[in-house]
Amino acid sequence: MDQELKAQTYGNLLNEHRRLSNQISDIKSENFELNHVRNTSAKLGSADLIPESKFDVVLANINRHILLEYLPVLISHMSTSGILLLSGILETDVEEMKAFCVLLKLQHQKTKVRNNWAAMQFQLN
Repeated sequence: MDQELKAQTYGNLLNEHRRLSNQISDIKSENFELNHVRNTSAKLGSADLIPESKFDVVLANINRHILLEYLPVLISHMSTSGILLLSGILETDVEEMKAFCVLLKLQHQKTKVRNNWAAMQFQLN
Protein backbone atom coordinates (compact mmCIF):
# COMPACT_ATOMS: atom_id res chain seq x y z
CA MET A 1 0.00 0.00 0.00
CA ASP A 2 1.26 3.48 -0.87
CA GLN A 3 2.08 5.77 2.00
CA GLU A 4 0.82 9.31 1.74
CA LEU A 5 1.40 12.55 3.59
CA LYS A 6 -1.21 15.29 3.67
CA ALA A 7 -0.28 18.81 4.75
CA GLN A 8 -3.15 21.17 5.28
CA THR A 9 -3.82 24.45 7.00
CA TYR A 10 -7.14 25.53 8.45
CA GLY A 11 -6.78 29.31 8.41
CA ASN A 12 -5.42 31.11 11.44
CA LEU A 13 -5.56 28.22 13.90
CA LEU A 14 -2.55 29.13 15.95
CA ASN A 15 -4.42 32.00 17.61
CA GLU A 16 -7.47 29.88 18.33
CA HIS A 17 -5.89 26.47 18.80
CA ARG A 18 -7.56 25.58 22.07
CA ARG A 19 -11.01 26.72 21.01
CA LEU A 20 -10.88 25.00 17.63
CA SER A 21 -9.01 21.78 18.38
CA ASN A 22 -12.21 19.85 19.14
CA GLN A 23 -13.92 21.27 16.05
CA ILE A 24 -10.96 20.29 13.87
CA SER A 25 -10.95 16.80 15.29
CA ASP A 26 -14.63 16.46 14.42
CA ILE A 27 -14.09 17.87 10.91
CA LYS A 28 -11.14 15.59 10.09
CA SER A 29 -13.00 12.56 11.43
CA GLU A 30 -16.03 13.47 9.34
CA ASN A 31 -13.86 14.02 6.23
CA PHE A 32 -12.07 10.70 6.74
CA GLU A 33 -15.42 8.94 7.10
CA LEU A 34 -17.00 10.66 4.08
CA ASN A 35 -13.99 9.78 1.91
CA HIS A 36 -13.64 6.23 3.27
CA VAL A 37 -10.12 6.92 4.55
CA ARG A 38 -8.79 4.28 6.92
CA ASN A 39 -5.54 3.76 8.85
CA THR A 40 -4.56 7.42 8.93
CA SER A 41 -4.07 10.21 11.39
CA ALA A 42 -4.04 13.99 11.28
CA LYS A 43 -2.09 16.30 13.53
CA LEU A 44 -2.32 20.02 14.09
CA GLY A 45 1.08 21.68 14.10
CA SER A 46 4.12 22.49 12.04
CA ALA A 47 6.23 20.45 9.65
CA ASP A 48 8.18 19.23 12.68
CA LEU A 49 5.37 16.72 13.25
CA ILE A 50 6.01 14.92 9.94
CA PRO A 51 7.43 11.46 10.69
CA GLU A 52 10.92 10.61 9.42
CA SER A 53 9.50 8.57 6.54
CA LYS A 54 9.30 8.68 2.77
CA PHE A 55 5.84 8.94 1.23
CA ASP A 56 4.69 7.86 -2.24
CA VAL A 57 2.04 10.59 -2.34
CA VAL A 58 2.11 13.99 -0.66
CA LEU A 59 -1.14 15.97 -0.59
CA ALA A 60 -0.94 19.66 0.29
CA ASN A 61 -4.06 21.81 0.54
CA ILE A 62 -2.29 25.01 1.53
CA ASN A 63 -2.22 28.55 0.16
CA ARG A 64 0.62 29.62 -2.15
CA HIS A 65 2.57 31.73 0.35
CA ILE A 66 2.74 28.85 2.84
CA LEU A 67 3.58 26.30 0.14
CA LEU A 68 6.50 28.42 -1.06
CA GLU A 69 7.97 28.14 2.43
CA TYR A 70 7.18 24.47 3.15
CA LEU A 71 7.53 22.74 -0.23
CA PRO A 72 11.23 21.89 0.26
CA VAL A 73 10.35 20.18 3.57
CA LEU A 74 7.43 18.28 2.03
CA ILE A 75 9.54 17.20 -0.95
CA SER A 76 12.25 15.91 1.40
CA HIS A 77 9.68 13.39 2.66
CA MET A 78 8.78 12.12 -0.84
CA SER A 79 9.94 8.73 -2.08
CA THR A 80 11.80 8.42 -5.36
CA SER A 81 9.32 9.22 -8.18
CA GLY A 82 6.80 10.33 -5.55
CA ILE A 83 3.68 12.29 -6.51
CA LEU A 84 2.88 15.75 -5.14
CA LEU A 85 -0.73 16.94 -5.29
CA LEU A 86 -1.38 20.60 -4.53
CA SER A 87 -4.78 22.21 -4.01
CA GLY A 88 -5.94 25.47 -2.51
CA ILE A 89 -4.03 27.32 -5.23
CA LEU A 90 -5.62 30.35 -6.86
CA GLU A 91 -5.72 30.14 -10.63
CA THR A 92 -3.65 33.34 -10.77
CA ASP A 93 -0.85 31.58 -8.82
CA VAL A 94 -0.55 28.50 -11.07
CA GLU A 95 2.39 29.70 -13.17
CA GLU A 96 4.36 30.85 -10.11
CA MET A 97 3.80 27.50 -8.39
CA LYS A 98 4.73 25.60 -11.54
CA ALA A 99 8.01 27.54 -11.92
CA PHE A 100 8.90 27.10 -8.23
CA CYS A 101 8.20 23.35 -8.32
CA VAL A 102 10.37 22.92 -11.42
CA LEU A 103 13.24 24.58 -9.53
CA LEU A 104 12.75 21.93 -6.84
CA LYS A 105 13.17 19.12 -9.42
CA LEU A 106 9.47 18.36 -9.76
CA GLN A 107 7.93 17.63 -13.14
CA HIS A 108 4.53 19.20 -13.77
CA GLN A 109 2.02 16.56 -14.86
CA LYS A 110 -1.32 18.34 -14.92
CA THR A 111 -3.41 21.19 -13.58
CA LYS A 112 -7.17 21.36 -13.20
CA VAL A 113 -9.03 24.61 -12.52
CA ARG A 114 -12.56 25.11 -11.24
CA ASN A 115 -14.11 28.34 -10.00
CA ASN A 116 -10.70 30.12 -9.98
CA TRP A 117 -9.14 27.40 -7.77
CA ALA A 118 -6.49 25.03 -9.07
CA ALA A 119 -5.26 21.55 -8.25
CA MET A 120 -1.84 20.62 -9.55
CA GLN A 121 0.03 17.34 -9.88
CA PHE A 122 3.80 16.95 -9.96
CA GLN A 123 6.21 14.03 -9.88
CA LEU A 124 9.66 13.99 -8.32
CA ASN A 125 12.37 13.52 -10.96
